[in-house]
Amino acid sequence: MASACVESISKEGPVCPICLDVFTSPRQLPCMHSFCQKCLQDYISKSTGNKETFGNGIVCPVCRATSNPPITQKPIGEWASLYPQSPSLAIEGPKVKAERYCNGCQYVGESNTALGFCVVCEESLCNACLTAHKRTKSTRGHNVISIEELTSAPEHHVRFSEGFGCPDHQEKRIEYYCQSHETVCCADCFFSDHRTCDQVKSLSKDLPSLLSDLMPEEIMKQMKKIEKHLRTFITTNESNISKLDTAINKITAEIRTIRKIVNEKLDEIERMVTTEGNRICKEEMIGRQEENHQCQCLINAVRNSHLLLESVLKHGTDTQKFLVCKKLIAQLESYTVQIREKYEEIKFVGVQLEIGDFVKEILSSDICKIAKLQLKEDRKSFLCSGISESLAVSITRKPSRERVIKLANIFNLECKEQKTAFYTGGVWFPDGHILLADFSNRACFLFDSTYKVITSFSLTSNPCSMCFLHDHEVAVTLPDLKTVQFLSVRDSAIRDAGQVQTKYRCFGVSAISINEVVVTGGTNVRDKCYWSLVSRTAGERCHSEFDCPLVTGAHVTLNNRKSRVYISVEMNNSLYCFGLRDAKQYFVYSSRELQCPLGVAVDNEDNVYVVGCRSNNIHKLSPEGITLQVITSGVPRRPLRIFFEKSREYFMVTNDSGNQNKKLYLFAHQGNATS
Repeated sequence: MASACVESISKEGPVCPICLDVFTSPRQLPCMHSFCQKCLQDYISKSTGNKETFGNGIVCPVCRATSNPPITQKPIGEWASLYPQSPSLAIEGPKVKAERYCNGCQYVGESNTALGFCVVCEESLCNACLTAHKRTKSTRGHNVISIEELTSAPEHHVRFSEGFGCPDHQEKRIEYYCQSHETVCCADCFFSDHRTCDQVKSLSKDLPSLLSDLMPEEIMKQMKKIEKHLRTFITTNESNISKLDTAINKITAEIRTIRKIVNEKLDEIERMVTTEGNRICKEEMIGRQEENHQCQCLINAVRNSHLLLESVLKHGTDTQKFLVCKKLIAQLESYTVQIREKYEEIKFVGVQLEIGDFVKEILSSDICKIAKLQLKEDRKSFLCSGISESLAVSITRKPSRERVIKLANIFNLECKEQKTAFYTGGVWFPDGHILLADFSNRACFLFDSTYKVITSFSLTSNPCSMCFLHDHEVAVTLPDLKTVQFLSVRDSAIRDAGQVQTKYRCFGVSAISINEVVVTGGTNVRDKCYWSLVSRTAGERCHSEFDCPLVTGAHVTLNNRKSRVYISVEMNNSLYCFGLRDAKQYFVYSSRELQCPLGVAVDNEDNVYVVGCRSNNIHKLSPEGITLQVITSGVPRRPLRIFFEKSREYFMVTNDSGNQNKKLYLFAHQGNATS
């Protein structure tokens, strides 16, 4: 039974998660999951419907991460070959059939097989380019090795593997890491996109400390735990099938013994039991073999990730180690979410025969009253305590003592254009400027670092909430128009950057990326709340609804990894937490001390802050919904919205308290200084 799964389990080298066999011409997606080139191409062709136009990207079959092919102008049938080879195959190199293409030819859109590799230029060369390389004065002295030597020697295979270049410029080296955007980049990207960021690290100087914080040994340890659990799951399912078969045979033998006493009725019972038992066994076999196949696919992906990290740690550069560790942390989160959804509970099944009172039931013609065959399951969780969604968070930062938050300062906003103000949203820019959405004046006002107004922008309706997208862009919700308005703030000017319509009134908004946000609000159905993803180019999608009494307003924020959605519901006095991708509800937070929550945000440690307008306080929660602190001291009367500055060490609070509503209240962790 399930011979294919057993055979695949016995493989010790890297195995393709799609075909469950040793890799052939392997290709690696940006998420670092590898597949046979043919398997990947078949998957791409099937998922895109053989259309010659590129849609929303290629979704990884393992972690569901979306990526774009390096050259979208190429036909879909060539996309798989455009992805780089996987460095995780260095250990098992001789077993894998791989082909490398000339980098110079690929740059001009040609695909020629490489014969040599220049260690100095770090480029593969075909026969023609190799000849030109030797003839050129500046390159004739370079160390050129054969492709066979490159792929067979782990130290060469890993160090000079493709796929470790800049995400936007694969041909350029990674030189910087932006902690603000959690991304690596080359020098070109640094000067164009991250020049104003205040937390950019140079990998040439800061790489050892950055790599140490990622704790690669802990990542490998957790990978082993996940693989062990998945193997236990498959082994138990295989044992279940065998036990079912043995149990059915044993019961059938018992029935034959009893038949000597009441032959005629027990003949009917035997036929019933055998038929029902075979049906149950067949159904269970099909279901559990399918579970095993999916589980084996995940095991292969986990093992490939483990081998990748092992290979890079042994032979790769510090830059490669850092890049792999960063991406594998995201994989860990994906693996644990899949385990929680599908494999957290291991089912132990058995069969039990229930026999009725023969003296009374033997005269009845209803066979089901005499004997009944039932399938019983005993569920037991074997999930290791170390495997959870919080695992990746615990790896990326070391635990610290919880800090207390207190009021640091109060600022008066100077704006002659406003007779009254009602700030329903705010954004704190890296240069110290603050953009506020004013409900009363239907406008957005930009203030400088001294809290004096610079300029304003008139909106077509009353704004409700605002979020930060990028260095110079924000999104604002206009509930009455069912619209998300995008604005660009550059050179002390505010400009229209487009808008997107939503199905229902949208109150809250939070950014997933520069082009995608999450919006929340109430539906047309009473006692229903919704949240959905809104793209600037594709519109609203992935709509989700949940039961929530008395929905008049809902506000939203995301954790730093963009994996969880936190939604505060105004009249329900509650905070809801869902998974961004699977819409799974993790918890609902409510408290007598939280009344009318009108603002929600997260700090740099993924702690959640909920503003209680009527309770005049701010609740600080852990990512799992545990109360860490209820801030009351210094909180204004009727606090309204909360927004953090870029480092997420300080946050501002707006209010709806009459003559005080033009003041901003600055809060900071105890011990932090601010002017």
